[in-house]
Amino acid sequence: MINTQKRHELLSIIIPTYNEEKDIGNLLFSIRNHLNKDLKFEIIVINNGSTDNTNKVVESFGVPVYNIKKSFISSARNHGVTQTKGELLAFLDADTVI
Repeated sequence: MINTQKRHELLSIIIPTYNEEKDIGNLLFSIRNHLNKDLKFEIIVINNGSTDNTNKVVESFGVPVYNIKKSFISSARNHGVTQTKGELLAFLDADTVI
């Protein structure tokens, strides 16, 4: 039997960044404006040692930023996973637009 009830899993969108002040705003804007309004999601940004204004741009969207020392992108993604509350995970690059 197929379950026809609507599922309400939380999607955690993890975005590792490094000096992405020029691109991250476009991504965050596209997430907020193009994802299905019925979809429950959280956005988690991992700042991988940026020296530009990445944090300020992200914070202007009300999105939490977790700062780590510069490391491999896999480490930033893994740190993001430890901050999630969601059952579903999505990994996006900061220069992506939905």
